[in-house]
Amino acid sequence: MTDRTAEHADFAPSSIARRIQCPGSWKMERLHPQDSNATEAAEGTAAHWVCAQFAKLTEAQRANYPGIGTLTPNGIPITMEMLEGADLWCDNVKPGPTTMVEQQLPPSELLDPDNWGTPDAVNIPHANPNVPGFTIEISDYKFGHRYVDVYKNWQLMNYAFLVLDMLKIDGLQEQNTRLVFKIVQPRNYDSQGPVRTWSCLASDLRAERNALKSAILLAKSEQAQCWVGPECQDCSARAFCPTLQRASLAAVDMAGKPIPVELPPEALGLEIRIFSRAEDLIHARRTGLEEVALAKFKGGVNIPGFIMEQGKGREKWNIPMAQIEAIEGAMKVKLTEKKAITPKQAIKAGLSAEVVGALTETPPGTIKLKEDDGSLLRRTFGYK
Repeated sequence: MTDRTAEHADFAPSSIARRIQCPGSWKMERLHPQDSNATEAAEGTAAHWVCAQFAKLTEAQRANYPGIGTLTPNGIPITMEMLEGADLWCDNVKPGPTTMVEQQLPPSELLDPDNWGTPDAVNIPHANPNVPGFTIEISDYKFGHRYVDVYKNWQLMNYAFLVLDMLKIDGLQEQNTRLVFKIVQPRNYDSQGPVRTWSCLASDLRAERNALKSAILLAKSEQAQCWVGPECQDCSARAFCPTLQRASLAAVDMAGKPIPVELPPEALGLEIRIFSRAEDLIHARRTGLEEVALAKFKGGVNIPGFIMEQGKGREKWNIPMAQIEAIEGAMKVKLTEKKAITPKQAIKAGLSAEVVGALTETPPGTIKLKEDDGSLLRRTFGYK
């Protein structure tokens, strides 16, 4: 059984989608765990810490939070992006007295003792599921750039199952319990915006609960196999997985196949889906291999045909602004310049939203293809 004093459960909600796609990934990742000090992971941990701090502050305190450059507990400096993201998080989640922020949920007797986790925020206005309109809101903060869909998001649904079981909500009460799921992703500029919401009745997710439980049982069994798919991108064992290796090399071979000059619509859509899958598999395999190669370089092992090179970040001042301004005055060289604050900051500063709306614009993003798996129709009309 998982030690609950550890940072993550064996079957944490954050990785449960991977276990459902690929039951064999659990044993593979135990052999090849993720480096928690990797830049992206460390940055995400720091950004979540800033959100937790902001949740304790009033709006006025957040506006004057002197955090830029301050080191978070894991040693990552706070950036303006982190502060703006935490501000967006608080404005949309609105943490209050009834909100559980970064509080660990116990495992469920109905799921598995090794399945528990710590959601970013769970809001339970009251603890009486028999009251009409009983609603549980579960929110997750994503600081990464890759789009994360809220619709039937396995991590959020897993948190919901743990909350429902913690509150001892039975099958009858589930039919009157509304679940509201929310993802706040400040650095993803999707057409839906950085805040995405989906809701359903708790009773609508019984099939997903059963699928989750079955996936955990299968992952622990000797029959667990590896299957490739989108979740391979986040698997720490992707550089060591023979299934992904075969699939990605097959994708490379497929990329060289001749394609007719003009395809009918059905074939065109099929080709795009095939190469989209192939691209994801190749990317997952390549990035995994690169991580292994860098680890070997750091251990003193050379990789033929490659070198390890330290890149350079953007040059910046390492002295306080007051000292820069003093140099500016003494040397008669302009080193500072005024910069307009963002429209959102202007509203917080006291300018009305109507005035800001009249003076700003939101340009459309680039037009891009997005695969339609039927989920848009289902979420729009409430189909399963």
